[in-house]
Amino acid sequence: MIHFMMEKFKKNILVPVDFSDLTDTCIEQAVNMSRFIDAHITLLYVVENQGFLSNLFSSPEITVKATNEVTQKLQKLSAMYTKSSKINISHRVEFGKVYEKILDVAKDLGSRFIIMGRNEGNNNVMGSNANHTVISANCPVITVTCPILKPGFKTIVLPLDLTKSTKLQLYNAISFGLHYNATIKLVSVLMGGVDVVKSRIYEKMESIKASLKENGIKCTTEIYKKTTKPVYKVVTDYAEDVHADLIMLMTHAENTNDNYIGAVMTITNAASDDENMVQDIVDPLNILKTKRK
Repeated sequence: MIHFMMEKFKKNILVPVDFSDLTDTCIEQAVNMSRFIDAHITLLYVVENQGFLSNLFSSPEITVKATNEVTQKLQKLSAMYTKSSKINISHRVEFGKVYEKILDVAKDLGSRFIIMGRNEGNNNVMGSNANHTVISANCPVITVTCPILKPGFKTIVLPLDLTKSTKLQLYNAISFGLHYNATIKLVSVLMGGVDVVKSRIYEKMESIKASLKENGIKCTTEIYKKTTKPVYKVVTDYAEDVHADLIMLMTHAENTNDNYIGAVMTITNAASDDENMVQDIVDPLNILKTKRK
């Protein structure tokens, strides 16, 4: 059986909020996860700089009033959830570009996770800011795309490739599988015409499957043969077919042509194509993204 130690300094869950319908869902997910990792929660609201012209016609009094209103809302929200959950929930207000401040605060707090909403119709904390955060954060990010009735994940899709970051993938899979009593569904796509059972990814997948089962976690495997369909589409279609609650992604620090997730994450790291993997995650799927060092 494999045992992992949570990094002691990473005991914070950061929840960027905008007081939309997804805010409560994000906080409830954070509360549930905080019991999992014994963490405190920080609610963050970013007052976005609107540019020179906006600042020119906005008086300091209006800015102060708006900031005070946001602070009061955060205080009320954090107090309500602290009382109901018995978990330490703090809050803070920052000024600047939304996703940049999210990344800065996460680094400052040493956050273990970022949990945030993603709504295509809103450009504040949702939408493109969530996409930027998913791509750039140095800690795992969970995006919530619709309100849910109950926090947690029962079916988790873990795409595999041939990179060496197996330990971190396995750590996240075991942690989430045990805490949420979830089924882990391993999936991969062959890049060449090699027979499935003779492929390197098959060997890797079987090894991870054995480790998961050794730790008492339900696990299934699926390897697709080479296809003309974009790989990110194969993964998201599979996730939809199995009614997944969560897709665990690994981003690459560098480009690689040796494995298919490298291709997937090269797409998400390209400014023109970052919509492909991130925005193609179908509702109500969530993304857990862990950045490779």
